[in-house]
Amino acid sequence: MMPLWKKTNIGIKINIVTELAEKMIELGNKYNIPVFIYYGKSLLESTQDVDI
Repeated sequence: MMPLWKKTNIGIKINIVTELAEKMIELGNKYNIPVFIYYGKSLLESTQDVDI
C-alpha cells in the first residue's frame, strides 16, 4: 500500500488512485477489514466521477 500512497503524493493521477482504491478493496476483502472496503469503494467511486 505505501508505494502506491507515495505515488499519489508526487502527483495525483487517476490511474494510480484507482489502483490504490482497488488494492484497498482487495485487502479489505482478503483480511476482513471493513474500513478498507468502505474507503476503497468511496475512493473508487470518486475516481469515476472525475471528468478530466
